[in-house]
Amino acid sequence: MKIVVTNTPTSMVNRAVETFIKAGRKNGGNIELDPSDDEVFDRLYHDDIRAPGVITIPVCSGEEAFSNWSDGRAVNQDLEFFPCNNN
Repeated sequence: MKIVVTNTPTSMVNRAVETFIKAGRKNGGNIELDPSDDEVFDRLYHDDIRAPGVITIPVCSGEEAFSNWSDGRAVNQDLEFFPCNNN
């Protein structure tokens, strides 16, 4: 059986949000991807790069991101989780 993985911008964002939630609603949360854990192995096997912990795009509201861009932080990028505020 061949598993076809389709990665769209929407699916990538959805997986980043899953990572964010699994990390306790924090950006940069350290999620251990231990393949000896059956649940982790199953998620990696079936979901490929869509498994929580693989995609770590910072998650915040659009308002927060646009505010940081308009404040000039896009130039400085002084936020660890740019364009989101640091947790």
